[in-house]
Order: sequence, then structure tokens, then C-alpha cells
Amino acid sequence: MDYTVQINLPDHKLGDQWVGIAAIGPMTVTGFNKGTLTRIKMNFVQGGLVYKCDSTAGADALIVITTPSTWIAHIDPVLNFLPAAGAWNWDMQFTHSNAVSPVTLYKGVLTVIQDVTN
Repeated sequence: MDYTVQINLPDHKLGDQWVGIAAIGPMTVTGFNKGTLTRIKMNFVQGGLVYKCDSTAGADALIVITTPSTWIAHIDPVLNFLPAAGAWNWDMQFTHSNAVSPVTLYKGVLTVIQDVTN
């Protein structure tokens, strides 16, 4: 059984600024010992291309954890987003203070539409 919630994000126009995600959480998670949120990773994948969003440094886009105790975060608008048109599969992993490994709570598809002016 896959416990991961499927969320298909709104389509995005290639070359445009991505609106980001205004609110991630708050979350009530059952089935494991939920501690304070310490990290979120979100990868978009299309073929061999990977675009990384992360709450740690070094990602293509930053995820901001605003309230770790209630698992609230967001992603600000992103200027240079996904580099190719088509369907991008993504998932979002959460790591908390009581965890040895992350838990994947969300997944989905974001469709990037070719921009006719590019």
C-alpha cells in the first residue's frame, strides 16, 4: 500500500517564474514518532533531468521551514525553474528529529507547457 498522497500541481509555462508553494503544512502525521521537522526535500524528475528543492543549501530552489514544531514550510517564487517542457514527476520527503530516514508524504506530476515566445 502506498501511503503517499498524490497531488498534481498546476501546469507551468516554460521560461516563466514559478509561483512556488505558498503553504506546506501544518501536518498531523500518524504511524511514526513525529518529532520536530528538520528537513524537506522535493525532487522533480523527467528522464535524466533532476531539479532539486531542499531546505538545506545547495539545491536549485530553497524550501523554507517556518515552524518546525508543526511542520509548516513554503517555497518562494522561483525565477529559473524546470528546464524542459513535458511531465515532471515529483515527490516530497520529510525528515524529523526522531527519524533515522525520511518519509515521503506527497508525490505528483507537474506539466510544463512549451512557451511559444521562447
